[in-house]
Amino acid sequence: MSRILVIAEVSQKQAYIFGARDLATNLRRSGEIEYVTGESFFKHCWNAYENNKNLVYTGGGHTVLQFESLEDAENFCKAVTYTMIKEFPNMEMFIHQMKYDESLSHGENLTKLSEGLETKKSFRSSSFRQLSFGVEHSAQKVKSSFEYTAPKKYSGWNLTTNFGELAGATGENFIAVVHLDGNSMGTRVQNIYKNVNDLSWDKCVDTLQKFSNSIDRNFKHAYNQMLDELIEALDKQADDLEAAGKDNPWKDKILPVRKVIGAGDDVCFVTSGQFGIECAVSFLKHLSKQNNEVDKKGYAACAGIVMIHTKYPFCVAYDLSEELCSSAKKYGAGIKSDGSLSVIDWHIEFGQMKGSLSQIREDYWTEDNGRLELRPLVVVGEAPCKERSYAFFHDLTAQLIDNANENSIARSKIKQLRKVFRQGEQETILAIRWTETENILTTSEKAGASHKTAFFDDILDDEPIRRCLYFDSIEVMDHIDLWRKEDTK
Repeated sequence: MSRILVIAEVSQKQAYIFGARDLATNLRRSGEIEYVTGESFFKHCWNAYENNKNLVYTGGGHTVLQFESLEDAENFCKAVTYTMIKEFPNMEMFIHQMKYDESLSHGENLTKLSEGLETKKSFRSSSFRQLSFGVEHSAQKVKSSFEYTAPKKYSGWNLTTNFGELAGATGENFIAVVHLDGNSMGTRVQNIYKNVNDLSWDKCVDTLQKFSNSIDRNFKHAYNQMLDELIEALDKQADDLEAAGKDNPWKDKILPVRKVIGAGDDVCFVTSGQFGIECAVSFLKHLSKQNNEVDKKGYAACAGIVMIHTKYPFCVAYDLSEELCSSAKKYGAGIKSDGSLSVIDWHIEFGQMKGSLSQIREDYWTEDNGRLELRPLVVVGEAPCKERSYAFFHDLTAQLIDNANENSIARSKIKQLRKVFRQGEQETILAIRWTETENILTTSEKAGASHKTAFFDDILDDEPIRRCLYFDSIEVMDHIDLWRKEDTK
């Protein structure tokens, strides 16, 4: 039987989603992308479409389909691209089709199909886009599955599309943009391809669908578990504040988290600024407990978090969150090349962002060629040293906050040390003596690592480099709520 394979992918998704400044539009555009690569839209465009007959699988940001004839494949592609351009004029889609080659294995055919799409994308030719049809259908009127599945409430908490409400009544006016991406997913797909080569095509399709559906289900489950954990912590905080006679910034029950992208292992959500890092950690820890139903393997992922003021351009923050996620992946791969470590990296923007992550991090050198930051940090898996684990950072930050709250070290003195750290280790030693903040050195001991100075040798580098133990913790201490109980030692 003749078989025509088709692969479709929306191009430049992030630019499309985050091209607007308001969260409501970001959510709608994310839903539109999900809609145009799904069953309801395909059926809307070409009434002969049948999901159980034409769908191979959806995953990795694209959709793979099959047709019994070249005529059906071409009619489908024409109908989909025409309708998409007409209803979503600012969206761009690439489609590639090829005849199934019986001389090749299932996996080789699917790999060849993907390579054909990448070749087309590299030339950016035959992308389906038209600037105007004269009178376009309003994209805002299109009901996407994303919008249908987003509930109005979550466990008694109201969802919002307002950045100000998302930031909460804490006075911080900060939000956190969190981007997460699964590790080594391409390798896992290639392994699936190898395992299905001896199966019939129908069983191959069934396996691929189960694999991709399990990824989507597992990542969504980790997100929901993160929400459950956060809500439980917020409810407890409310009870504690009420008992102490203090005002609760979340008394209006506005949930300080909103998912923007949730397609398979590609996830983006926005939180109130002080929850961003801990929410990312919670997600990664819950994800690590999931297993795919097909290859029976667990998951590791990395996260990039950007904390910005609510009026800062969302698209710029998202781009940096992707860079931070890549930084975390690179660091994790340098420790274990199999992608088994879950790692995070973050940035707090207090003013005008300088540009790329590499440009921003140029400011983190000390005058004696040390480094200020500990980031990236290992969340799940064995870090190369205690100091490069999130557990250490968490406990160290908690100790600093407790010391400041108990006035054993004045908060103002702790924060002043950030400027001294930049001058190097010897200046830091003198400043700690002069400001009588020697107690700061005991915080690392309580966190599980004893050091006589504020710097230590990072053992991962080819040549050991001195890193500051405290800079990250001091920088975030006014902008983080350690609502989780860190149990990894």
